[in-house]
Amino acid sequence: MNLKKILIVMAVAGLAACGKPADTPAPAKRSARPGIGAPAPAIVLNTMVSGDLKALDGWEQLRGRAVVLEFWATWCDPCVESIGHLNELVDKFKGKPVAFISVTQESRSKVEKFLEDREMRGNIAADGDPAFSVFRVRGIPYTVLIDRDGVVRDITYPARVTEQRVKDLLAGGPLPPQ
Repeated sequence: MNLKKILIVMAVAGLAACGKPADTPAPAKRSARPGIGAPAPAIVLNTMVSGDLKALDGWEQLRGRAVVLEFWATWCDPCVESIGHLNELVDKFKGKPVAFISVTQESRSKVEKFLEDREMRGNIAADGDPAFSVFRVRGIPYTVLIDRDGVVRDITYPARVTEQRVKDLLAGGPLPPQ
């Protein structure tokens, strides 16, 4: 190594060793997505288009019920393709302590127009920007499985939510890996 390269390496190493003064606070960390095993973040859904929920203001009103929380949109082809599968699950678990909630950022009128041609069972929420925000949804479809105690047990895609997966969710505790 020649002298010039050695000096450059030493300068870079010296600069890398420089830090900010100890009394300067570290920048605030961006909140992370809710992780598996962590409590589900508080959720507010005021615009329920259909289902047995009139509105949702936190998890307390669903205590004792597992939740399949689906983030979707009317324009999302994979989301629309999953509707039949999710409808089957809603039917299979009717009367069981599980709530199926589909949340979109779209307006109530857009969702109601969409539902004129397609049947969706379960609870459907429109204007769900706050829920997308607290769950840090970056792409759809996006499915979160929450147990009866309000703990996130899986983050997945709707096609991977099987009848057995919902049974395991209802049984409690961590879900087996897929």
